[in-house]
Amino acid sequence: MTTVGGIFLIGEIPGQLAIAGIVLLSAGTFLMSVRGGSGLGKLDKRAVGFALATSIFVASYTLTDGSGARLAASASSYAAWLFLCDGLVSITIGFFYRGRRLLAIMAKEWKIGILTGVLSAGSYWIAMWAMTKAPIASVAALRETSILFALAISLAVLGERMTKWRIAAAFCIVAGVVALRLG
Repeated sequence: MTTVGGIFLIGEIPGQLAIAGIVLLSAGTFLMSVRGGSGLGKLDKRAVGFALATSIFVASYTLTDGSGARLAASASSYAAWLFLCDGLVSITIGFFYRGRRLLAIMAKEWKIGILTGVLSAGSYWIAMWAMTKAPIASVAALRETSILFALAISLAVLGERMTKWRIAAAFCIVAGVVALRLG
């Protein structure tokens, strides 16, 4: 969706190898999600609808942030203003719904809040910076390689099995990364 949006909304047309890489990464992500193909005939249409709606929002904010980071003085200034404004809006909404109870929750969880906030902001800043150096669709596709970390965690920590589907999915994802790098 980000690739299609990039083509039609901002005129960013990826090369053939980049498109191949995006397709391979998408296919790998899809293969990882089907879990061996069992239950494909029993898809929950409502859940699929929510997933597609979420995909539209993600593609939209990715294109918006990529364009914003390119138009700003720097990706860092764009990220700083984005996170500041987002934080202020989030706290305002929190106080609207929780009132003073929000302060007690924040006081109790401030260490983990700061850690996760810094990690989240840092990772998203890297993505925005990358979008100033490379096509937005390619950066968006590369973000999906995080599924390989989830795979490693599921194997090492949760004791899940490495199936043929997971191997095929991981191969597609890695092949997509190579194609993007070459493109």
